[in-house]
Amino acid sequence: MSVVRTAISLLGHLDPDCEDNGPDAELRKSMRLLATIPVCIGIHQRALEGKPPVAPDPSLDHAANLLWCMTGEKPGEIAAKVMDVSLILYAEHDFNASTFTCRVIASTNSDLHSAVCGGVGALKGNLHGGANEAAMAMLADIMKDTEDGSMTVDAWMERAFTEKRKLMGFGHRVYKNGDHRAGILRDWGLRYAAEENADAGKWFDLGDAVQGIMLDQKNIHPNVDFPCGMTYFAMGIPVPQYTPIFVASRITGWCAHIMEQHANNRIIRPLAEYAGPELMEWNG
Repeated sequence: MSVVRTAISLLGHLDPDCEDNGPDAELRKSMRLLATIPVCIGIHQRALEGKPPVAPDPSLDHAANLLWCMTGEKPGEIAAKVMDVSLILYAEHDFNASTFTCRVIASTNSDLHSAVCGGVGALKGNLHGGANEAAMAMLADIMKDTEDGSMTVDAWMERAFTEKRKLMGFGHRVYKNGDHRAGILRDWGLRYAAEENADAGKWFDLGDAVQGIMLDQKNIHPNVDFPCGMTYFAMGIPVPQYTPIFVASRITGWCAHIMEQHANNRIIRPLAEYAGPELMEWNG
């Protein structure tokens, strides 16, 4: 995420429309970011693997190009479709933490790239964008502790409840009765596993077991980050790239909110309510 944030800052410095907050300029900047961020993700991942970058392929659509830039291999139809679905599901989601951050920055009449950098910083946290990475790490811990039969999934979860661990990928501040996006992405992840990576089915079986326990004992539903981790893992996407891919999707929503804020702007300045001690004497 630090690489993506820095890349966006550099792109802002180089963009000929950087300081123009007019609607036409902001649309051009938004389209450039939408096109460029997947390339940046691919360059970074290939550099980590000691491989040279690959140029985007104009014959591929947006989601397929993201996978191409990361792997250097043209994705199959199902892989491209699953990535496309995930990008659509993550593209926009009203006033979440990162979008609100973008709008607060835009409300000061700062530029689009600066606002997007702020959004990336908010999305980096594991209570927001980083939750899909954290959810996959949690499942990996459960798999490691249970695959030899010395501990059951029920026992692992009971221990987590006793220790009051936060189980990532569950609950939502808006969707109290289930995140509709989670079911959609889970179904596509299962389809990918069935067609392309049968071994990955064990992760979805584990996920179903964890989900069932959470519903039975806590009445807490999974959010979209839970199946996202399993789906990307089945596709062979390195875990540290999950949240940058979230950026490649959410850039659409961020830019739309920034443009809307600039078009009808008042600075966002919430009031704070003091909750400290009463007035005290000062002995100077």
